[in-house]
Amino acid sequence: MNDAPRYLLGVIAIVGSSLIAASGYAQTDFPSRPIRIVVPLAAGGGIDLTARITAQRMSQILGQQVVVENQGGGGGSVGTGFVIRAEPDGYTLLYHSVTGIVHAAVTPDLPYDCSAISSRSR
Repeated sequence: MNDAPRYLLGVIAIVGSSLIAASGYAQTDFPSRPIRIVVPLAAGGGIDLTARITAQRMSQILGQQVVVENQGGGGGSVGTGFVIRAEPDGYTLLYHSVTGIVHAAVTPDLPYDCSAISSRSR
């Protein structure tokens, strides 16, 4: 006896119920307000330029305004600290270069805890 049709129906039922359950999560209102991208470096540099290009494309895709905000100072620690202290709701993003990783590794007394970066990005 061929159990393929029965197996196929079982797979369709499982996938269908998963999609119905996931559709409740897909109907969130994110983003319901403008998104802020913080560049912890001065305006006009390469990182700022790529952040602005990224923000423009994000605005088109999400249908919501995405604003680039430069917060230079302290080798990027001022802007990075601002993002770490922000509410972890997805509306404040950090756009940094690899310099931020190096800075965090060689600067012992930063005004923020570097482990907070990974815990907020999950």
